[in-house]
Amino acid sequence: MPTTTVSVTWFSLALLLGAGGGLLNAVMTDNLRLLPAFVKSGGTTRVLRIGLAGNVALAALASTACVWALGFPGPLVHQADVGHLLAVLATSSCIGFGAARLATNEADKRLLHEAVCKASAAPAAPPATVRAMQTAAPWVVYTTTSELMPPPLAAWRLGL
Repeated sequence: MPTTTVSVTWFSLALLLGAGGGLLNAVMTDNLRLLPAFVKSGGTTRVLRIGLAGNVALAALASTACVWALGFPGPLVHQADVGHLLAVLATSSCIGFGAARLATNEADKRLLHEAVCKASAAPAAPPATVRAMQTAAPWVVYTTTSELMPPPLAAWRLGL
């Protein structure tokens, strides 16, 4: 079998397994919205939530780049044994999951920072809401703090 065919095969495998790691991360971090989206929070701050497509694409690219840089396909051209195959499988999945996880963690940190800023400007929240936010996902905390803000002063005067 020609070397280019084997390399393309292994890169394709790394790409698919990395994408699987990104899919797993999207499910675990509640990033199941299909496309990336910016979340605006008062002022000029915009936080990017990379979504399902972003998780999968980032993980697939990172996994493929790392497998290529580590040179996994090289030994497989001449001696394709089970140990090398398992190494490629495990490495691709872990690198894909880890790369997507880093990106979503950064977005979640920014969301939580914005949520804290909003919560500090809001009046005291009911104890049940505070307890619910203790274990909620970052996106849920952010939307909950947005709901804690009182309506604008004009709405208070009109009784809305």
